[in-house]
Amino acid sequence: MTLEGQDHDELIFLHLSDIHFVKNFSGESKYDLDASLRHALEQDIEKLMDHIDHVDGILISGDIAFGGKVEEYETARTWLKKLAEILGCDPGYVWSVPGNHDIDQSVQKDMSILLDTYEMLRKSKKLDDDLHEKLTGKLDGPLMFQPLKNYHEQFGMKYGCPTSPREPWWEDELPLNDGSALRIRGMNSAIISSAKDHRDTAKLILGSAQTEYKPEKNIVYLTLCHHPPDWLLDGENAHEAMVAHSNLQFFGHKHSHRHEKIFERLRLYSGAVHPVRSEKHWDPRYYFVGLKVESSAESRELVVKLYPRVWSNTDRIFVRAAGDFEGLFLTERLKLPQWRREIELASTAPVVAADASAPAATPLNMTLNRKKLVNRFMALPYHAQVSIMQEFNLFTDVEKASLPDTELFIACFQRAREKNVLDQLWDAIDSETRKGN
Repeated sequence: MTLEGQDHDELIFLHLSDIHFVKNFSGESKYDLDASLRHALEQDIEKLMDHIDHVDGILISGDIAFGGKVEEYETARTWLKKLAEILGCDPGYVWSVPGNHDIDQSVQKDMSILLDTYEMLRKSKKLDDDLHEKLTGKLDGPLMFQPLKNYHEQFGMKYGCPTSPREPWWEDELPLNDGSALRIRGMNSAIISSAKDHRDTAKLILGSAQTEYKPEKNIVYLTLCHHPPDWLLDGENAHEAMVAHSNLQFFGHKHSHRHEKIFERLRLYSGAVHPVRSEKHWDPRYYFVGLKVESSAESRELVVKLYPRVWSNTDRIFVRAAGDFEGLFLTERLKLPQWRREIELASTAPVVAADASAPAATPLNMTLNRKKLVNRFMALPYHAQVSIMQEFNLFTDVEKASLPDTELFIACFQRAREKNVLDQLWDAIDSETRKGN
């Protein structure tokens, strides 16, 4: 099923990482050598679309920007919109997490107290407690997320993938073909990232709260995270939690791509779209990934198709990466718990879709319409956003005065869901969108 018409039985994503758009350079300078590389990637996608009949969205495992600047995210959104047009998917169907290059290090230079906090956390004997205390502190929490402000406001929130002191990670659910759900969890591994990052001497932190999954028989977990466990101070705990509960784990950062099967889990290191050209092995890479559940009386499996693509420096095009497989893709099969949809339906109440023009949502309350709703809302002028939220009484004066705008809007959408006014909210946002066009 696709996210819109539900007429296919396979979820298919374009998976990118480490795009590294540079302010006043990417897409603007005549010396932007990666412009031709992006053009080749677009052409490769067009060619593959002759073999892949639909694409449901784009997954990005971090480092969208190079220096965490507003202009870099504007460039990224423009390019992703172009890719969505080639893919034939909704431009709002992008799921992303931040990487170390999404940190605005100029903010840290003006706030040396941040670097002191990072060192304190690295040396902490009770990491989860100290991290929780810092992130939930009235002053410390917003301060720690200040270097990620541009990412959060200019990219993450635009696609309904927020990261904030109160909620560093996000989750979204998409329907799988057997009535179960793919639950994507986007983690923030860049909370204490700085110019001092080092895999051995200055590791990064996730915190156990981000890796505490809620396993259910009808849920397939896909973890999206920039840094792999060996870059994390709490990497052993993260690794064990992911192997225990996350069927799919997509990472960036390493710039080389490979995948490994750990028991019945699949870990994918995506490679970089724009690796630094001075790297010893400069190999731009990306993936398509297909997901489908196959069941029988004896077994239930997640069938994963991987389409690894790599830059050919000789031919100056993207080609199929080398590997022990034939054709365009390789297949991995992951065992899943037995589960039958009809058993679950009896105890699950239906949920009304947010978009009256879209098919009714499944009983698993898939969040596709919510994602489109947030994407369109964030594209509106600020005065229109506030006006709509006031019209439905979705925030209090205290919240307006105390919460940053993006966190306020997150709270407003949650309240709209609780008040059962998502249909009306959709109509209001759609009306404002039409005015802008």
